[in-house]
Amino acid sequence: MTGDMIAFEQVTCSYENQVVLKEVTFRVASRETKVIIGASGSGKTTILRLILGLLKPSAGRIFIEGQEISELDEEELIALRRKIGMVFQEGALFDSMTVGENVGYRLFEEGDLSEPEIEDRVRHLLGFVGLEEAIDMMPDELSGGMRRRVAIMRALAAVDARMMLYDEPTTGLDPMTARTICDLIRRLRDAQGVTSVMVTHQMADAFRVGDRFLAIHEGEVVFEGTAEELRQCKDERVRGFLV
Repeated sequence: MTGDMIAFEQVTCSYENQVVLKEVTFRVASRETKVIIGASGSGKTTILRLILGLLKPSAGRIFIEGQEISELDEEELIALRRKIGMVFQEGALFDSMTVGENVGYRLFEEGDLSEPEIEDRVRHLLGFVGLEEAIDMMPDELSGGMRRRVAIMRALAAVDARMMLYDEPTTGLDPMTARTICDLIRRLRDAQGVTSVMVTHQMADAFRVGDRFLAIHEGEVVFEGTAEELRQCKDERVRGFLV
């Protein structure tokens, strides 16, 4: 497991006797952005849920920073999740909280930092994405792209390790705004050393951010490799995502 932030070994996952993932194996190295592609229902989001410990595999093993997680109890899983930021498709901001309160929410909940320390961290994070002046604004005052950037900073705010999961982070955004989000994901990798797993249907965005790619078809891995290897892949199960 040396150098791997995330590792799946022959992972199978079933819901109500239906196999969703079958013997999935892959690794995500430190500071790498792994992009997972596949049709709806292929098991992409299930992989994110398994990484977070929200689901347990029916078979196989999952490692986070070298620690096997499938047998952890709930208290240990909570500690694990503090190491991982999660960004959902719609951003899922709290409408009744300001931008600053949203970004600092988990920090306030955990109570490990003083209010001035939390404010400093929140301002630093918002400044990283050019939104420090929006700290007192409400979510409904923001554009879709601004809300997505705030959601990413909220996920990153309380992360102990540098690990982020993105579930369709650019879906529903115009091309220019989607590019801004992709540029942010790349900046987090390059400037902050963040390791990421991104699920997406948007292939232009996938190629913009991805270091390596994983294609899932009907719950099985049908491709893993670089962008160039993906472009050259002749497997029709993979080619369908690229047109």
